[in-house]
Amino acid sequence: MTTMIKKTIVLALIAFGYNSIFAQQDAENYVKEAQDYIKAKNFKEARLAVQQTIAAINTTVGKEILNVLPTEINGFKSLNNDYDDYITLYDSHGDGGMYVSRTYRKDKEDYENSFTLTVYVTTVGTNAIKNTLNNPAQLNPKTDRIIKVANRKGLVRSYSEGEAANYKSATLDISYNDFYVNIYGYGEFSKDDALIKIASKIDFEKLRKITGDE
Repeated sequence: MTTMIKKTIVLALIAFGYNSIFAQQDAENYVKEAQDYIKAKNFKEARLAVQQTIAAINTTVGKEILNVLPTEINGFKSLNNDYDDYITLYDSHGDGGMYVSRTYRKDKEDYENSFTLTVYVTTVGTNAIKNTLNNPAQLNPKTDRIIKVANRKGLVRSYSEGEAANYKSATLDISYNDFYVNIYGYGEFSKDDALIKIASKIDFEKLRKITGDE
């Protein structure tokens, strides 16, 4: 059992490119804790130690993803790191995944013409997007459509905020095997061509490398 846990953590470290000496030592400490708890038959604490290891890995992966996301796109950038850049980890009731978001604006108070890039590293969410893309019958013909983004398919969903239908927003989801990217555009960025231009600024190959996408 202890060998299996150690192999699982090592594989996760390799897959996610978690290569710093500090990170490896940190993970190894959690693995040792898990092994000690298993020997003592304290399985509750053993599970917690493994969860802490995965959380540490996901946090580091999230930071790497933020480093890969553009800092500026066509004059729009993250203006407040406390709110515009963040990493969220799913709890143990989910699939152990996480997501990373960055919001781009020109003016600190202007959210009406802004957009957010979110990278979801989650098996459940990614499979849901892929299933929708592969089953057009699931689409709402009034709000959903599939468009071409470079050499991939993208799922667009359009929304109207509140009773004032003149304020539009839309999302574009682009999926890979182990993650998907969501672009949420408001105002002028709710149009298909604007969403596609934003997507063209994302380095998907670097995201694939970080997430271990195959």
